[in-house]
Amino acid sequence: PRPSHTPTQVLEAAIQLMRAGASLPDLTDRIFNHRPLGVIRMWSAALEDLHLEDRILWSQVTQDLRQKVGYSDNGDAGLVSFLNTVDEADIAVVFDELPDGQVNVSIRAVAGYDISRVALSLGGGGHPQAAGCPVNGPLEEARAKVLSRLGQARDEQTASR
Repeated sequence: PRPSHTPTQVLEAAIQLMRAGASLPDLTDRIFNHRPLGVIRMWSAALEDLHLEDRILWSQVTQDLRQKVGYSDNGDAGLVSFLNTVDEADIAVVFDELPDGQVNVSIRAVAGYDISRVALSLGGGGHPQAAGCPVNGPLEEARAKVLSRLGQARDEQTASR
């Protein structure tokens, strides 16, 4: 998460910790630079299934993957933000399959691309460079729908530059 997307409750908790003697650099280091081993295992498995198509980089976190690596928390644990740092991509996406078959989609884009409209059109929301949406499964259908819309949006925005 970037500071502009941080809920006020998190900032208030940080202020309380600082008033109790915690160091702001130590807090931000623990929050943004440390992860449980399970997260790294999940990332590793998801990175084995990485795809780059027309400058859209994507991966998926399936229920089978979660069981294989022993990571049961929902969400991509920041993987989409990591993927958004890849030079060869304008848009990064992680498809997170939930136990009920629904798919949570996390999307990030480099400056100059607005992916929030795609997320909004699918029942989600967010900011121009950070958005997400829930999409009904199965995973393959959700992925095809989202990638198609993102590709169209990227092409339109590239053409208007």
